[in-house]
Amino acid sequence: MYSLKLSILVVCILFVSLFGLESLAYRSRQLASENQKDAAQLFKMHCAKCHGSDGKARNFRGKLLKARDLTDKKWQEKVSDQDIADAIKEGPGSMPSFENKLSEDQINSLVKYIRNLKRTDKDK
Repeated sequence: MYSLKLSILVVCILFVSLFGLESLAYRSRQLASENQKDAAQLFKMHCAKCHGSDGKARNFRGKLLKARDLTDKKWQEKVSDQDIADAIKEGPGSMPSFENKLSEDQINSLVKYIRNLKRTDKDK
């Protein structure tokens, strides 16, 4: 009788664990999707004015201010994530500082978003 109760308890714990882990994995995927949407919104609100909605800085303001083409493969390979985060925080050249406007999480999500703008040679 004791081993039957123990077996039932083990099965229940496994069931709850598996269900909980699946739920956690689903929530993690959901948060990642929300973060991508949030980063896209942040980019649109704060960066696209100069860097363009595609990150290539081919718009009037981008050309006028000589904004960085964020899709440039060589630049993407040369800079670290920390370099990009520092640029967002400090605002090099004519770019404004966003250190007091965006949270650390928002800056990190923008770094990931900018990394995803990287173009391939065939995109030129």
